[in-house]
Amino acid sequence: MDKERIGLHPETSVSVKTWMDTLCKQWSPMVLQAAQAIVDGKPFAQVLSEVTGKHAEATSFFTAGPDGQDFRLRDELMFPAENRVVEVQIANTATRRVIRFDPGEDTLLPAIAGLLWRCACGRMSADEIRQSIDEELVELFDSLLEDGFLQAAREIPNPRFSKPGLHRLQHASLLHRSQSSGVLIDPQFHSSMAPSARHPLLRSDVEGLVDAIVISHWHEDHFNLATLMMFPPETTLIVPRVPRASMICDHMANRLRSCGFTDVRELEWFSEPVRVGDIEIAVLPFYGEQPLRDGPPRHPELRNWGNTYLFRSMGTTSWVLVDSGNDVRGTMAGVADEVLERFGPVDFVLSNLREFAPFAPEYITATGTYWLSLPPEQMRRFRSLKNQLLTLGPTGVAEVCQRVRARHFLPYAHWWHEPGTIPGDGEETMVRTLQHSLANLGAPTTVLPWRVADHLSTNGVCSG
Repeated sequence: MDKERIGLHPETSVSVKTWMDTLCKQWSPMVLQAAQAIVDGKPFAQVLSEVTGKHAEATSFFTAGPDGQDFRLRDELMFPAENRVVEVQIANTATRRVIRFDPGEDTLLPAIAGLLWRCACGRMSADEIRQSIDEELVELFDSLLEDGFLQAAREIPNPRFSKPGLHRLQHASLLHRSQSSGVLIDPQFHSSMAPSARHPLLRSDVEGLVDAIVISHWHEDHFNLATLMMFPPETTLIVPRVPRASMICDHMANRLRSCGFTDVRELEWFSEPVRVGDIEIAVLPFYGEQPLRDGPPRHPELRNWGNTYLFRSMGTTSWVLVDSGNDVRGTMAGVADEVLERFGPVDFVLSNLREFAPFAPEYITATGTYWLSLPPEQMRRFRSLKNQLLTLGPTGVAEVCQRVRARHFLPYAHWWHEPGTIPGDGEETMVRTLQHSLANLGAPTTVLPWRVADHLSTNGVCSG
């Protein structure tokens, strides 16, 4: 195998853990107990006393606030000055390799990222990789090879992903191709979040087809640092601008620069569109999927900062809504009106159709950070907030399509599924609800069902 091209084995997954990830895991059981006690009407000071008695390891993270009238995470954790990477995990069905970074050692991250993209791209032989990495990483590389994390690369690039148009990859990942350029959206390859598939899409499948990557928001199924580290450091990355890092949204640009990326761009909403080859990208607002739909968080800078993106190329316009919705700062229907005024009717709208709401204290992130973002009075009536829709859902998406006079709609971001199939977690049901809502509004939009790994041409024809 020393002379033949290699790539990551299909069963290899890579994940990155940060300092905040480790804290969230420690405090999660305490948050669940505290949330229930507060809903039951117990005073905050009593709640803190009770839960710290059972969760002593998490005691130092919380305070009851002034006069015991609040249960809150300490400010230095709510707005961490630093959220360094503490480990990179590489795993398969047989074994796991953990690369841990002590404080100050995350300066090795660019070297680890460089090793990952060389292993994942599918273009280099083992000998070529050894010759191009630092000597201190050769032993690590050889151990990955020996433990089966790597294998002979399959033929690349996959011709179906090189065609101009839109390609549906896994979950929230899309590839927008023109005649000469490619932009990847929220990529997820070899992800520890993904269920196993018989024929998974691999990072090497898009090798040579990606000129830029755009990220919609911080959530791990969209900003997946392990996947991003599988791309060359000179890759153009467009990310949301984060004024202040918080427990619900880290500073994405800083995180990427710490991994060695040299062209990371934070653009304001409605700023001058940027060009990647012959693809024009407009950065638009991302409202919704905040701690609450109708109420502000305990601090105005506790926000899930994000972008939606509008692409123009080859005479067509596509707007990717991702997981957006509505919140106290704005609505996506309002953004749609401005999109129509600035860019005209949209050919293709793409969005998640799920309806997310505060269903439990670990909603959205599964860590309790969203619940900890709530002010005291919202914590007390948490159960009554379950109808506050944080995403657009089919009805909201229909309104957006109607306002931008969308020609077509494409569903996506409904988790992982086998290539060649429609995700079976309710997508077809949600599409029927959307079609009914579009008909009620008199919208001119046609829903185009497409499968994982399908290609949509610029004239609206889907193919596998």
